[in-house]
Amino acid sequence: MRTLAPIVLLLLAGCGGTASTALPPTPPPDDYKTQAARNYVDFFRTTDTRQWEMARDRLLRLGPTAVPVLFEAMEAEGGAVDENCRAVLRSLGADVLPAIDAEIRKGDGACTGRALSRRRTFRRSLIAVVGEIKGPAARDILCRVLQSDPWPTARWNAAFCLGDRKDPQAADALIEALRRDSEEPVREASRRALAVLAGRDLGDRPEVWEAWRKRPPTAP
Repeated sequence: MRTLAPIVLLLLAGCGGTASTALPPTPPPDDYKTQAARNYVDFFRTTDTRQWEMARDRLLRLGPTAVPVLFEAMEAEGGAVDENCRAVLRSLGADVLPAIDAEIRKGDGACTGRALSRRRTFRRSLIAVVGEIKGPAARDILCRVLQSDPWPTARWNAAFCLGDRKDPQAADALIEALRRDSEEPVREASRRALAVLAGRDLGDRPEVWEAWRKRPPTAP
């Protein structure tokens, strides 16, 4: 027994010195959620609409953890993947607006060719999602896009969405776009959005719309 003691001690020391370092670190819980989100997005690449419904439900349960994965899939792909990811973002509502706004603000980056096309399609999808989320935070994002985004199509989309929302608080941004935007299609979209707000088209002169804006509301 005495002769075995040093051997046992050496074996124990060896186990303590090497086994613990050989074990992989436990990934944080968010890593599991991110992988789960990617697995659910994979169902959008099938043609089984029942699987789509299940995947959308599971992604909604994951909440904000799923948002970067949804962005990643939307920028890489179109079709059913984009459509379903947009549906999840819409359902998540105002909570995802800061992340969407930050992504829109990134612009096109250094993308070229096919990557640029995908990036712009992705940004258009995000603007459409913002347009379908209620509340002043969504309206403010659309007004900012209309007033400052360097891509004319993004500004056009923002003007269209603002008209679709019928929010009178967007009138000032639309009038300013009608006055100052360098692109005729954006000015035209802004005029049409204003016509929706006013219930009639007052033409393309910003001063006429400013007079309308300053007019006191009609009593019901």
